[in-house]
Amino acid sequence: AYESTEYKAEKIVLLADEYIRLVDRLTGVERIVRGDGVVIPGVWEDYDEGVQSAVFIDKDQAPIILNKADGTRRLQTTTGPYFPEPYEHILEVRQLIRVMPHESMVVRNGAGRFVTYSGKGTDGTGTGLSFFLGPFDELVELTFST
Repeated sequence: AYESTEYKAEKIVLLADEYIRLVDRLTGVERIVRGDGVVIPGVWEDYDEGVQSAVFIDKDQAPIILNKADGTRRLQTTTGPYFPEPYEHILEVRQLIRVMPHESMVVRNGAGRFVTYSGKGTDGTGTGLSFFLGPFDELVELTFST
């Protein structure tokens, strides 16, 4: 009697706006395969996250990207579909913030400083402004008591 061990690979079909992250269990090396096509993972490759859709970046939304190789975060604003590179992960998709001429907004930046954005501009004649919060920025909510 003979024993045989065969590797039966699974085919993964990707559409044009999809990608899959394959991680080699032996070396830890990641690779991203973008659609449109069929992917056959290697013998040691896992795809725990499964098939994912690309993030579509436009003038109203942009993702925050974490690079796990060096720990940096960045805001990706180039329009079109976004496919991450190896070791990059999409943390969140941020919406464009619009400040009307009669409004002001306070933001705490990554250095801990408070920055005020005013829709009327520096000279008082502005027509409003819009911006994305940076990777480490957060809105400050002010509460007034009576």
